[in-house]
Amino acid sequence: MTDTQQAAPSQPPLEQLDLQAPPHSGGPGAVDDAAVPVSFRKPPRFSAAEAKVLADLDENGDGVLSQAEMMRGVKLQAATQQQVRTLRRQLIILSITALLGMAVIFGLSYAAVITSKTLFLTHESGTGVSKALIDGSGNIVEVGHAQVSVPLDLAPFLTNDQLHDIEEVGYYDCEESEQVWSKVISVRKYEPVVNASEESFAPTWGDEISVQLLLASGRSLIVQGGNLTLHLPEEDIEQELCGELKCAYLHLNADEVAALEQRAGLGIGRRLQRGNRGCRGRCQGRGRGGTAGGRRRRRRAAPALPAPTPAPLPVPIGGTPEQIVAQAAQAVLALIQNNRRTQADLMGLFVRLAFHDAGGLTGGANGCVDLTHSSNLGLQQAVDLLAPIVTAATGVLSQADVWVLASNVAIQAAGGPSLELRKGRIDVASCVGAGAAHPDAEQGHAHITQVFVNRLGFSTREIAALMGAHVLGRAVREISGYNGRWVTQNDRFTNSFYTDLIDRPWSRQQQQNFQGQARVQWNGRGDTMMLNTDIEMAFDTSGGCNRAGGGRGDCPRATHGFSTAATEFSESQSTFFTAFTLAYAKLTSLGSSGLVCAMPDCSTPS
Repeated sequence: MTDTQQAAPSQPPLEQLDLQAPPHSGGPGAVDDAAVPVSFRKPPRFSAAEAKVLADLDENGDGVLSQAEMMRGVKLQAATQQQVRTLRRQLIILSITALLGMAVIFGLSYAAVITSKTLFLTHESGTGVSKALIDGSGNIVEVGHAQVSVPLDLAPFLTNDQLHDIEEVGYYDCEESEQVWSKVISVRKYEPVVNASEESFAPTWGDEISVQLLLASGRSLIVQGGNLTLHLPEEDIEQELCGELKCAYLHLNADEVAALEQRAGLGIGRRLQRGNRGCRGRCQGRGRGGTAGGRRRRRRAAPALPAPTPAPLPVPIGGTPEQIVAQAAQAVLALIQNNRRTQADLMGLFVRLAFHDAGGLTGGANGCVDLTHSSNLGLQQAVDLLAPIVTAATGVLSQADVWVLASNVAIQAAGGPSLELRKGRIDVASCVGAGAAHPDAEQGHAHITQVFVNRLGFSTREIAALMGAHVLGRAVREISGYNGRWVTQNDRFTNSFYTDLIDRPWSRQQQQNFQGQARVQWNGRGDTMMLNTDIEMAFDTSGGCNRAGGGRGDCPRATHGFSTAATEFSESQSTFFTAFTLAYAKLTSLGSSGLVCAMPDCSTPS
């Protein structure tokens, strides 16, 4: 080995490496064999947390980590990381297991609800007769007060109490090709009057029975029981019935199961559909404006007012004058309540009779309306219905008094304010031509001012209050040339005439001429409408506008006193009730002097 071939110094093994930092003592690259330790306690080289870790590793506390102490720290770090990874894997496994468990439980619970609480009718094999309500597993169901789902086509056959339990409705909209769910705000049922017992009746249902559902979305649905169709009145569409109802605590016990299946069996004579399955198929090939699955129809005219069945007087009318008045009021109330299908119509009819009697040419209630005049068409029915009560109360109440009594009872029965009842009006035998004094619904606020303010002496606020009586009943095309209800719930006396007038959109629509006279009405949602005189209570239509209300119309708000009062009444029902009570008392007292209280406290018996 030559001098230039010096042997490379051997490297010590890893465990013998001096991990202490060697300082420079000479020229570049010079290394001193004596290692001077570097203290890790000198700030700011390490943070407090780092210094604590190093202090834990420094077993002898000299401030210098030896090779053994460093190796122990490395092993400790590796073990800690392994523990963290293991714990992380365990947490992931537990989370996945918990989620799967929850999914399974939810699925089983949902399946159990659907299986056990989706009810439908079945037939006894070979007989074609519906026998019982069964669940998805084919078991007979006897529900006490359970939350259930029922087919939509079962709705017309539920009792009124059961209908009140409906919370949501789901149906397939053939027009939009989508499944729709909505909260149900109110339910109304229309059915024929049946005098026989529920166990033995067998009416011809046809289109006579139906249920109207007012939804939170603003839409209304009409379920026709006889032909199993679903009518969407806002869009004038009728489609095949398919959907389901969700009911909260449906009142249905073992005895009612038999009654329900009997009603439905008689009504449709076939098995009810199950929920929404197959709904889309019923609409196939029936697009917008199509045929059977989604027929677009013209706005239907409401049927003429059916003739209610006169109810017998609850008790023979007789006794003291106060007893006769109370019994007459009970007879009117029974007449309304015994004709459930026409309650709203009768309420509106009795109020209209009293208004038209008081507002004739004579300017006062006298028990006479000109039935030959077009403005009084349809009132003959009210006159005939009340005639037995008029006869029975002769000597205590005049015919004009009975007509006011009937109007009072109708308003109070509909939830309106308590009204005074005074008697002593004098009847007349003839009033030909008196109908000419009634306002023309095609006109505006100036015409209303002329008729009621200038001629009869009312203020604009009083007339605006009296217009709120339109909340009851409806207009019938065959009677007036107009068609529809003023408000959706037309059997409740509320301030909704004003809230709907201002807040809902109304569209001007030309109607067919009626008895040679033009007819225009303002159509709203569903089958609601307003007359031009109604719209003029809050809006100015003189500029030829076509849309009012709802904040999006082109008819500006009016600035007259009628509009101010309409806004006031829309904001407070109690204010409306107070104003209406005073204006109504003034109207029904026109032309009469010396009226006295019919009851000791002057109230209308109810």
